[in-house]
Amino acid sequence: MLSFRELTAYLFVGASAALLLTGCPEISESTGGPVDTCVEAGVQCRYAPGKIGVCFANTENEIVCRSQH
Repeated sequence: MLSFRELTAYLFVGASAALLLTGCPEISESTGGPVDTCVEAGVQCRYAPGKIGVCFANTENEIVCRSQH
């Protein structure tokens, strides 16, 4: 019977192999990338050059981009 440590190691190796074989989708494939103009809350946007933000509704009920940090 496998010990907990051995079982955990096998599961980790198996999960790692699955990720390496299938890869991760590119941002452009899954979401279309960050938008320049917000029209929907919860969408990634370009907050500043080289910085990503998220679109949200402010207190005036406008959809604007704000920093994620």
